[in-house]
Amino acid sequence: EISAFNECISLKNIEIDADNKVYKAIDGNIYSKNGDILIKYIPKLGETKFKAPSTVSVIGNCAFYECKELKEIELPENLRTIESLAFYGCKSLKSISLPSSTSIIDFRAFAKCTALENVNLPNGLLLIDMEAFDGCISLKSIVIPNSVMKIGTRAFNDCYSLEEASVPGGMDIMEA
Repeated sequence: EISAFNECISLKNIEIDADNKVYKAIDGNIYSKNGDILIKYIPKLGETKFKAPSTVSVIGNCAFYECKELKEIELPENLRTIESLAFYGCKSLKSISLPSSTSIIDFRAFAKCTALENVNLPNGLLLIDMEAFDGCISLKSIVIPNSVMKIGTRAFNDCYSLEEASVPGGMDIMEA
């Protein structure tokens, strides 16, 4: 399980043997062998901005789990899925813009991102899963695109600053 690195706060770099058939390292971060899944971002001292390679279509489970220093993350244009807990606890992240290809925001993907004020959700997004933005206490407004078919239970739970939410009709909103 790649989340085994979640509490390794002194870890600065990861190297993976070139013959490894499952994983590879790019700039000290862990990716699937073909580079389409960002499996684990390894925080670097003083790094506040990260740009994912254009090959990435999936941000994996716990990929940025509790990355406390990152303020800006640039996602690739072909991103499809943000998996469970991908950005959980990214306490410095203030804004994120999801590319138009993004269709799934999975369980607790942005939960506990306490500084998150602005989220740009693209047309084409289909699912905002359970507790996706739970505890995003600085989030002030959200516009749900017409393409969203389902918003999961407690997707915006404990978003105390949320003043405005635009939600189109015809979608399945799960009961709390």
